[in-house]
Amino acid sequence: MSFPPDNARSWSQIVAHYEGFLDQPWAVAMHRLTTFLDTRGYVEAGLHGTTSMADLLLGRASDVLNNPRIRIQPTAANIRIAYEDGSPEPWAIEVGFDELCDRVERVLVKRARWFKIAGT
Repeated sequence: MSFPPDNARSWSQIVAHYEGFLDQPWAVAMHRLTTFLDTRGYVEAGLHGTTSMADLLLGRASDVLNNPRIRIQPTAANIRIAYEDGSPEPWAIEVGFDELCDRVERVLVKRARWFKIAGT
């Protein structure tokens, strides 16, 4: 399936999307994540994103949906992080709300290898 190109949303739209659900624990975690990614410099360094319902999709290009991406899917109990690179079975892990920021950063740096942490 192919999507229209340049399907990324502005980062402020993504943050605002999760602000609309802050009465839900998963949305608090997602809002914390989107703020974290911005303040840690990932957005400035070229991280793009879009949303699909509650999911957050991250990529290295403004064409997030047609390229390798990280899908973050919240549920009432936890959050699933999947690296979708076209493999028949994408790598995935489920994490608690409190560990979301650290785990996504680890995926960005070690699994996808899209970024380096300063000083490494």
